[in-house]
Order: sequence, then structure tokens, then C-alpha cells
Amino acid sequence: GRYLKLPMITIQSLYLRDCAIQPDSLEKLSPFGDDGCIALCLNLIHNRTITSLSLTYCDISALCGQYLSRLLLNTAISEIYLDGNQLGCQGALALIKDLLHDCEKFTIEKLDKLRIDEEMKAQEEKKKKKSDEPPPVGPFVSKIHLFDNEIDHLQRDGLIKIREVIEAYARLIEISEELEELDLDENVIGNVCGNMILEALKNR
Repeated sequence: GRYLKLPMITIQSLYLRDCAIQPDSLEKLSPFGDDGCIALCLNLIHNRTITSLSLTYCDISALCGQYLSRLLLNTAISEIYLDGNQLGCQGALALIKDLLHDCEKFTIEKLDKLRIDEEMKAQEEKKKKKSDEPPPVGPFVSKIHLFDNEIDHLQRDGLIKIREVIEAYARLIEISEELEELDLDENVIGNVCGNMILEALKNR
């Protein structure tokens, strides 16, 4: 954990699958659960090189959604794999709520200012950048995997909550230029929400 906390570390991918590491061990690196996830997120918040994070089947609940969301906004992580956890509707929404807000803001600014010249300049600058330059930091998420995360209506006010979640993800699909993969398999979202995703793909 202390090693990963250093901003100059050049690790780009971190995978902790089916993890049995105890939370207190994360203070040195760290069932994993919410405490382990939160400790990991706090240690990674200043990292600027990791681009992929996998925490599949780590017994993570909705509590971790907001902490993982901060990583997506403040680090270079563009791929996140959270299959087999228990984020549920609340955690899944918290994961992308701020990301969606930033995407909306970016879309509005792009339409309002028509920044064609700036974009052309940015492309020229990218060509001049060195290949070993750190990846960009910010909301540039390309892959979100939430396979089997209890995102369903089997909870209090479940139908309302799942609709809210899917509406958010559908909107992200429509406006995010970076998003390439969204895995919601093995979550009981129903036909109505499934059609919302389909319409979002058509409007993309």
C-alpha cells in the first residue's frame, strides 16, 4: 500500500481477484471486503500511472461505490473490473454519478464553444508527446465491468432504484466518447431497462 501510494510508481495494472488478503495488510501492500477496498482506494488516490484495476469477487458492497468513483475521477484508471461483488443499485450508481456529471459538463462545453481549433491543436501536441509520458488523469473511463453485482429490483424500492441506475448508465453510453465496454451480465435489470440500454446504444 505504501509503495502504491508513491506518485512516481510506474505500475499500470493491478489485479486482486478472489482476494483473501486482510485489510490491515493493505497498509503494507492488503474475506477482502469493504475495508480492504477503501484502504486500497485511499492508497491509490495519488497514483498517476495505473490505468487498469480489477477487484473481482472481493466481497465489495455499495459502500465502496463512492471511493471507487473518486479513483475514476482523480487517477488515470480507464478500465475497472468489479465482477462478482455486491455493489447493487446504490453502489453502481455511486460509481459513475460524478463521472456522468463530468461527461455532461464536457459535452455541454464542447457544443457551446465548438472547440474545433483547440481540438486540432491538442492532436498536434499529442504527436509531440513522448511515448513514456504518464497516461492522462481524469474521467476517461473506457471499460466498466459489473457482472453479477446484485443490480436488480430485489430490494426496497427496487424498481425505482434500478431504473435510476440504468438511466444513468444509458446516459453515460450516449455521451461518453471514451466508453467502449459496459458489462452488466447476470444482473436482473428486466426488459424495460434492457430497452433503455438498447436505445442508448442506438443514440450513441
